[in-house]
Amino acid sequence: MNELAAVVDGSSSTNAAVRYPAWCWRNWKLFIGEHFNALPGIWKNQFFRVSSVYPGVVMAKTCSDGEETSVFIEEPRFPLHEHRPSNCAQLLAPGLSAARRDYLRDNVRPLLSARGHEGFACRVRKM
Repeated sequence: MNELAAVVDGSSSTNAAVRYPAWCWRNWKLFIGEHFNALPGIWKNQFFRVSSVYPGVVMAKTCSDGEETSVFIEEPRFPLHEHRPSNCAQLLAPGLSAARRDYLRDNVRPLLSARGHEGFACRVRKM
């Protein structure tokens, strides 16, 4: 795995390897849907801002120099201060699509040494 990370890190000055499963996948869509209401008239507004000083409030404007309107979007039945994001349900990682596995096998695996092939999860395509 270290060798694969080195290949990614060295592939470009802007690329950086991120080790999987270091990520914690969460069901944010469900969490946000339970704790916040939709912003009414969202299509009319162009500029939005939020502030930690006013949790649950979105400030919206129709144009950059327009009047700002405050909208409280927190769902009263599920106050966010009682349900921290750390309580959001964790999900299993979705894994790689077949196309992504094929790409890694065909384009990245050849860059690894024979020893690096051992830990590489992609199956070699039989010709």
